[in-house]
Amino acid sequence: MDQYNLDYEDEGRVREDRLLLEFGKRLRLHRKQKGLTQQELGDRAGVSYKYLGEVERGEKNPTVIVILKIAAALGVNPAVLLCLSNKGCLNCHFALHQIGPIHEILADKDPKILGKVLRVLKEIFAE
Repeated sequence: MDQYNLDYEDEGRVREDRLLLEFGKRLRLHRKQKGLTQQELGDRAGVSYKYLGEVERGEKNPTVIVILKIAAALGVNPAVLLCLSNKGCLNCHFALHQIGPIHEILADKDPKILGKVLRVLKEIFAE
């Protein structure tokens, strides 16, 4: 578990308050990056802006369904909001933002073309 940044109390319990605060910070960061108010994001996600504020402050523990709705409304992979990597979530986020447009370009391509793209990538990265 040392590759993830989980805070433990004396008896081995995860410090839920810290996790909720970190989740809220990442949520607020992505909401602001998209230029959305809590009201606008709430409308898109189907949750109240008051609830979003509570989640952003780490006061509420959103369900998986709510996290999925918020991620969809932000246009991000839910994993971006849940990142716990000690290596830094910014690296994860950067990679996801770079891979997204590549995925869009390749999504509807013929499997033969995808095979060629894969061979080129392997050659570039010398696998």
